[in-house]
Amino acid sequence: MEQKGLKKKLADNKNTVIIAATFALVVVACIFAVYLRLYTGKELWYEMFAAIIGVIITAIITMMLLVGQTDSDEKREKRGKVFEKKLQIYNEYLNTLCDVVKDGKGTDEEKLRLAFSTSAVAMHCAPERIETVSRCVKEIFRIVISKNDSKNKRLTKDEWTRQLLNNLFEVMEAFRADLYQDIKGRGQAEWKTTINNFTEAFVYNTESDEGNGSAPDTEPTAARAALTAEEEWAEAKKKWAENGWNIEDNLKEGNHFKLSLPRTEGYIYVGFNQGHYYVQASWHSDPNFSKALKWDNGGRRFYGTWWTHFDGEYFNIPLGALYERFCADEGLRQYIFGKVDYLTDIVKREEVTFGWLSEVRGQEGWSLWTWYWDTLACDLLDEELGTPFFDVRSSTDSGKVMIILSNRAGRADVTARIVVAMGISGLTPDVDGRYTLEELNDKSTETVAPRIKHWMEKINEAVRKIK
Repeated sequence: MEQKGLKKKLADNKNTVIIAATFALVVVACIFAVYLRLYTGKELWYEMFAAIIGVIITAIITMMLLVGQTDSDEKREKRGKVFEKKLQIYNEYLNTLCDVVKDGKGTDEEKLRLAFSTSAVAMHCAPERIETVSRCVKEIFRIVISKNDSKNKRLTKDEWTRQLLNNLFEVMEAFRADLYQDIKGRGQAEWKTTINNFTEAFVYNTESDEGNGSAPDTEPTAARAALTAEEEWAEAKKKWAENGWNIEDNLKEGNHFKLSLPRTEGYIYVGFNQGHYYVQASWHSDPNFSKALKWDNGGRRFYGTWWTHFDGEYFNIPLGALYERFCADEGLRQYIFGKVDYLTDIVKREEVTFGWLSEVRGQEGWSLWTWYWDTLACDLLDEELGTPFFDVRSSTDSGKVMIILSNRAGRADVTARIVVAMGISGLTPDVDGRYTLEELNDKSTETVAPRIKHWMEKINEAVRKIK
């Protein structure tokens, strides 16, 4: 075992070993050359030895270059194979999703296939991208699959554009960003023309009903034209209000509007600043709220407030011209609706997590903060034990809350000792040494906050035992 370990260490640090050997050889050569020069006085032996040393050093340097080239080739080949496999898995996932939803039934067998396909994707995708995919798939299921397992519902223009195609392209963006790491998904703005073209084609084909043998609608086609801009705006406001938002509508009069959550500091604002229109989201007392938004979307931030200017063709809309452009340009309407819908989801998730934080903050010896809107991190300030911590993580898919114990320094042994000291049996860690202490079926502060305090007390007591 010791020999194998030594071989592995040498293999992992072969360049360092080669450099050290070369340096040692050069030192020996210098000493021997000085000896020959000073004490033998024979030029031939000195020159022969110098030539041999030169050959050896050249060979070593050549070997280092070849080793480096071999490693580079191996990494390039591995990356190529991983890329090909990812591309295959992502294509298969989209095909599976199509098969599951196209008949409008969503049977258990089809859902099982999609679950296994999602697991295959999760082996390669970052967790935040999987969360994006799962959220979009949930929306696609809601739109396409009928509750009575009957034939597919006929989709309206709004369902095609702002819901189904937007979610489908968001899934594509997540896969695209993972495949090509040098790019970053930018949402639907870049694809609005493509989405609108498909929408017009699909809706036109649905409304014409040519050759399908069905009786013509009694209502003229012209009466079924797309919603006007004002009707779309009214529908959007109605949807936001039904989801609990207060709306300050100054779009028509002042070219700006604001959504705010009652009894919270969360809000979303669309307005004009520094020569351009922009969208802003804020949870002012939580800087991590805006940090995550900036990491994912660019833009700017100040403490808990994040904002970004309209981009692309909407970057240079003149002051006072937003409403006029909004009425004339369907693409701009979908752009604004997409931005606001995305941010309303983020703020609502922050509302849940920040509610936990507000209820349990101030516990002695603990540092608490939110992380990516769905997680409350709880660190025990004990560097001697590697900073034990537990995450309180809300799942946007299952609706459950998981409490997971781990260690910032990666000391799985300390985590295991804490579990034993708490008197918990039957728990097994995951591959990273994390223990799921509890799963809750309710995200409310009334349910979660007492459990957070409970586990803080248990961990405090366990740490006192093991010290």
